[in-house]
Amino acid sequence: MLSKIDIEQELGKNINIYPFNHDNFKENSVNLCASSFAWTLSHGKVFYNKKNHSLQKEKGNKHSSDFFEKTFTKGNSAVWKLNNISYIILLPHSTTLIETEEVLATGNNIGGTYHSKVGIVSQGLGHIGTMLGPNFTGNSLIAIHNISDEILKIRVGDSFVSVVFHYLDSPINASNPTVSGHLDKMAQLGINLNSYESSKLSEDWRKKKEEVREKMINSDSYKRYLNSKKINLFASIRQYFNKPNLIIIIILTIIVVGSLLLCLHYDKQNNNRAYLEQWWDIFKQGIIITIIITLLTNIKKRS
Repeated sequence: MLSKIDIEQELGKNINIYPFNHDNFKENSVNLCASSFAWTLSHGKVFYNKKNHSLQKEKGNKHSSDFFEKTFTKGNSAVWKLNNISYIILLPHSTTLIETEEVLATGNNIGGTYHSKVGIVSQGLGHIGTMLGPNFTGNSLIAIHNISDEILKIRVGDSFVSVVFHYLDSPINASNPTVSGHLDKMAQLGINLNSYESSKLSEDWRKKKEEVREKMINSDSYKRYLNSKKINLFASIRQYFNKPNLIIIIILTIIVVGSLLLCLHYDKQNNNRAYLEQWWDIFKQGIIITIIITLLTNIKKRS
């Protein structure tokens, strides 16, 4: 399993993610967000109560003016825009297919698994269990199962699944047969793609690792991430600039430079290099190095 540090080291090489959002990087996973490409596999009517902003299966005896009504049909979009915010509607006891906003492009030595987020499962959604193969490039199609009796929703753009990466003991040299976003299986799954969905999800760059990489490294969010890394590195180094460490550095300099100059002085008087060669022998034997290491181990960060 790759840690956050491992994932960051693989960015631009064996792990490429676009759009890039470093805030979605966790200790040993990366959160992926829900796109507006989502389809329900059931039929259902949903009522939105304008007064309490709730989703209901029926109006009851309340005034019809208090509600917005929408009918969802199998194989068609599960997205509903409410108050200028797009939501993916999850019908009760139904499966909804959601494409991730992010496109992943992995190398031949990295695989992975997708996992549910606690906040999603606690609403009454089933666990996610699917895999990411090596040499994969594309959007990820995630099946969300609403096993509750309630109508649930996921806001478009919110993270809803986590991917965990693993190194393979033996790299796979074959290409990955999985098509980006499983577009080849849409008809089989009963999904009716409209022209916009089909054209956007079929864009060439979503299928090409190098183009995904280029989009990631040229994005403003990735450049800001690299810049923040430099700032954090400089701040980390600055922590060692303090008075006790300065004294240690001065002592080290005096020991090394002073002993070297002393040897050069005696060698000049005797017109030979005996002392300098003896100093170098002592240095190689580790005596001076031991002194240096002993002093360096006492260097501490600024509290």
